[in-house]
Amino acid sequence: MLLDCVACRLEEGTGFRRRYNGRLDLIPLGVDTELLRPRDKSGIRRKFGLPPDACLVLFLGRLSFIDKADLHPLLSIFREIVGQQKSAQRLLLVFAGSDRGNYILALEGYIAELGLKKSVRVIIQPQEAHLLMAGADIFTSPADSVEECLGLSVIEAMASGVPQIVSDWNGYRDTVEHGVTGFLVPAYGSRCDSDICQIAPVFDNQWDFDHAMLSQSVVVDCAKLKEYLELLIGNPNLRAEMRERALTFYRWPVIVRQYEQLWSDLRQAAGEPPLRSPGRMPYTQLSYFDVFSHYATRLLDDASELEITPLGKALLAGKEPKLINYPAIRMNLLQMELLIRMLAALDGQRIPRMPNTDSGQTIVEVVTMLAENRKAHHADQIKRHIRWLLKRGYLQWKGHASSRESFTNLSPATEIGSTLKE
Repeated sequence: MLLDCVACRLEEGTGFRRRYNGRLDLIPLGVDTELLRPRDKSGIRRKFGLPPDACLVLFLGRLSFIDKADLHPLLSIFREIVGQQKSAQRLLLVFAGSDRGNYILALEGYIAELGLKKSVRVIIQPQEAHLLMAGADIFTSPADSVEECLGLSVIEAMASGVPQIVSDWNGYRDTVEHGVTGFLVPAYGSRCDSDICQIAPVFDNQWDFDHAMLSQSVVVDCAKLKEYLELLIGNPNLRAEMRERALTFYRWPVIVRQYEQLWSDLRQAAGEPPLRSPGRMPYTQLSYFDVFSHYATRLLDDASELEITPLGKALLAGKEPKLINYPAIRMNLLQMELLIRMLAALDGQRIPRMPNTDSGQTIVEVVTMLAENRKAHHADQIKRHIRWLLKRGYLQWKGHASSRESFTNLSPATEIGSTLKE
């Protein structure tokens, strides 16, 4: 939707019609299922000073109506449920998380007004929040802010074996399996933002105002929220049956495999010919050689013959400092394995080698050899490695002395191969 909106604005402002036709992959965040797991609730509740026998409903996250959830409706619903409770089981609603904008003061005031001080507890920035999550019977999050995306706490509840009752909002609907891991409460929006949109530029990057206004226009179905809470509060067996989807879908190894598959797909797509050949981009696509080739005294031709120097042989024999700490290698601009293969091939070692090694090899022969045997390397990448070996004195042009001075101080009249032609 965001991309479509940008495309429409672009068309309105410039007449240029363009839509995004690429792929959009959905890969969620993962959780540590060793840390977040079902635990003994009684010990956890003693740790946090919570009653061991209560049915504990937990909200864990940012305590903010601006960029998370307006919790006042939940308090009103919970008062109704407590007032209608027929069993002797105690009910406890816990709000836990970080305070933003002094929202806790507003919550605590409303809790007192509703007469819920014995039934509602507020824990600010709880230590070992993962334990508090595992100590709950039900997790709830009636999120209504455009800033709420995936909802990591929802997955953490799954991993902890706690059923979820959350608003059917943004990423929540991609994680909660309705009726299986928990329940999705309908959330309703409407077009009522024209004034907010008009004054939004005044606030620049200060999003608190418009986010707060927008969240107040989102309606989380209170009747359904109450229905699902009553259903799980009164049915311990149903709570026990709600399986831990996180162990199947949201473990980090599972998430990592999805990224690896995406990278593999994109690499394969990048290697395929484009559907349409792009036009020339004379100003945006640089040609560095055309621009800067005159900086050099001479130009190195691919027909130039190469040979390994005594310094290169010493490096292969382990008698020279290793290259691993060289900055360009550490930054992955150069690959040490490729450099060593080049030197070994030119030294006559079978890793593999081209014929007639004793008489030297041309750059194009070395490139062909390594490109055929190491298909992951682009020909120009191999050429850059050759240039670096020449610069460092591990290779030289055949016929030149092996000392560094002899080929770093070549006179302007010295020909290095033939001049590269356009």
